Amino acid sequence: KSVTSTLVGIAQDEGGLELDDPAADYLPEWRGTASEAVTVENLVRNDSGRHWDLATDYRDMAIGASDKTAFAVALGQDAPPGDVWAYNNSAIQTLSAVLEAATGEDPVDYARTRLFEPLGMADSTLTTDAAGNALTFMGLRTTCLDLARFGYLMLRDGVWDGEQVVSSDYVEQATGRSSTELNAAYGLLWWLNREGMIATPTLATTGIDDGSGARRGQLVPDAPDDAFWALGFRNQIVAVIPSEGIVAVRMGAAPPPGAPFTQAELTMGVLDAVVEP
Repeated sequence: KSVTSTLVGIAQDEGGLELDDPAADYLPEWRGTASEAVTVENLVRNDSGRHWDLATDYRDMAIGASDKTAFAVALGQDAPPGDVWAYNNSAIQTLSAVLEAATGEDPVDYARTRLFEPLGMADSTLTTDAAGNALTFMGLRTTCLDLARFGYLMLRDGVWDGEQVVSSDYVEQATGRSSTELNAAYGLLWWLNREGMIATPTLATTGIDDGSGARRGQLVPDAPDDAFWALGFRNQIVAVIPSEGIVAVRMGAAPPPGAPFTQAELTMGVLDAVVEP
């Protein structure tokens, strides 16, 4: 999802779209419907109000639908945009069609030429569903080193080897401040360490309260406020801590239930190991 966010930022930099554009400009199916007011920014903030329930999002779309984009686009509208926050994989998958319409390119190719090749991410690609749609809510095929390169790009405000790959303004908007008061822990498809009312990743992705619930605070209270994370399936993590100049990546099998390894354990473990008290 954080890669998708970056592609949206690059597309905006190139003039293909604007965050405040109605998504219906690129999704004609939404014109004249309750989803007509949803903007591209609502999709990357996860406050689009598009239909969400656990079974639809994970079983029916993520697992069951062969054409995930068509399935996601065809879902209805539960609430006005900006009224509710939900970790909505289906809404994010509609960005596959948005990006293709806005740029005139398949997002798989767009990611390769605009992001992966400039960073030397030679072992990374966006995967596709059975219908050939780029997956924008999940499915990045990559390596630990390539993810570290991606994290370092964001640490350096979008600059790689002297080239502005994505604008610093977009990096700041995506990772430097909360995108919505509904969840202070969220930027633009990035998780943040900002204080306020937050929904934890466990609660957001499963609907299950892990004990922290929706609460006032920070995701990792002992970490710097400017820390941010790309969080993937089975706790694949890119942690970026600008104030300490740190990028840390965790890849591997899902941690066992009795030994959790979330953004908190990775971030604090790295900080404890490399930062002098």
